[in-house]
Formats: sequence, C-alpha cells, structure tokens
Amino acid sequence: MEVGTVTVEGIGGMPLTLSAINKKYQYPLDLPYPGFDEGASLSLSASGGFYSAFTVTTTGVTPVALRAETFDLRSGTPLLIEWEAGSNAAARVSLNLNISRHGGSAGYLECEVTDTGSFTIPAGPITRLIELGVTGFPQLTLTRSTQAEVAVSGGKIALRSVGTAVPTLTVEGVCSCFDSSDCGACDDTAKTVCDSVRKVCLAP
Repeated sequence: MEVGTVTVEGIGGMPLTLSAINKKYQYPLDLPYPGFDEGASLSLSASGGFYSAFTVTTTGVTPVALRAETFDLRSGTPLLIEWEAGSNAAARVSLNLNISRHGGSAGYLECEVTDTGSFTIPAGPITRLIELGVTGFPQLTLTRSTQAEVAVSGGKIALRSVGTAVPTLTVEGVCSCFDSSDCGACDDTAKTVCDSVRKVCLAP
C-alpha cells in the first residue's frame, strides 16, 4: 500500500526518506549494523496515502549474543538456552524450535520469555515434538524485539525493532542432507541414502 513519503528516524544517525516505487518502499543504500543503540528511539512517519498520515515509535534492541554456538536436541532431555541479557525493559525474546521444516510441517514449538538471559525448554514438550517427526536441517531461532502500534482506518500499523540469532541445531539420530554425498558420516554410518524431500539420511 502506498502511504506517501515515509521518514524513518533513529537509524544511521540521520533521517531516512523513502518514496514508493510500484507501491513498495526500499532504501537503496547501505546502512550501518546494527544501525541503532539499545533503547534508542526509532520512529516511522508517513505523509499519508491509502492510509491517513501516521507516526509510530518504538525503541531499539541489541543483537542477540548466544553463549553457545551449537545445541543438541535429545528426546527426554531439557534444552537450556543462554544468551547475553539486554537492558531494554520493553524487549521480549521469542524462541522458535522447528525440527520439521521439509516435506510438510508436523509442528513447532514457540515460547515468548522475558529477556533474562536464559530459558529451559522442558523435556516433555521436546519429546512430544520429536515424536511428531523430524526432518533435515532443524532450526532454533531466538528473536529479541520491541513493537509499537498505531491505529489507522481499517487496522493497525506496527513498527518492530528486531535482533535475531540462529545457532546450529542437531537432533539425536538425525543426519541432514541435500543429496546422498552428505550421508554416511553421521553417528549411524548405515544411513547412506538421502531423502531429498525430507532432507534426512536413511538406511537403504
């Protein structure tokens, strides 16, 4: 939807002005990373178009820094996840555990927690998730964010400040693959054939 001239403040040290191209907005230049300080004011204003003029403001978050680079998921075992806690009291952290990303999702687990620096996913939900089915390249995603909203005719406009970390995740007994050349070197060396749909190695 075109909403007129859009101005973003709080990123890169100076206001960013964006105009719609084919009803889409995209900044054409590079921006510094992370682009803003934790707790800094971030705002997005639009001069008006499909929706009337609006301004929405939130605060910046710090990138997610995990205390470990890899995690191993095992049935019957809780999973402790630790990260450097942030200082923005408005921020929340969501954890998304998705171990069936290929060939049709069997389910996933998502938690939203306070930004204390640690959270343990209990063994029970992990066991039930594994029982639903596991496919290749399982993924654990941690997202720290703040969000503000402003009402417009017909709905709301939301502005989110987001920092994300995606560590390496393995599941006991599961070997991920793109093709059969990736198989044969896992814990179970008999799994030498790649299921190209589910992206897992199987025994022939």
